[in-house]
Amino acid sequence: MGYGLKWERIGVVKKFAEQVNDAEFMAATEDVQNDPNFGRILFVINDFSEVSDFEVTPPIIKAYFASVADAYRVNDKVKIAFITQDRELEAQINTLVHTSPLPYRSRLFKSVSEARNWCKGPKFKNP
Repeated sequence: MGYGLKWERIGVVKKFAEQVNDAEFMAATEDVQNDPNFGRILFVINDFSEVSDFEVTPPIIKAYFASVADAYRVNDKVKIAFITQDRELEAQINTLVHTSPLPYRSRLFKSVSEARNWCKGPKFKNP
């Protein structure tokens, strides 16, 4: 259970493990957005590759959208990548990425290395 943050020069990797619940999902989001470095980063990688149980409820997803919309006002240059190999979670994330009001460019990947290549690519490159 839990998550860890790895801050890098131009971004952050949020690494989740085992179970992800409402509190952990939002805490990780708030930890990144409230960090003094948030205004300077260019990417956030959400690594769910070690997650076996994703229990984030629709009200928290809605709160996440609101939080991300607020964060966009602080830094509009961020790309958001999601990592998973789990088909069920992949379907949930694809729905989130393609039908959500996320203001950031967002995309799903199978590996952190693929996500890094996209995140560090051209600033205005379409997914």
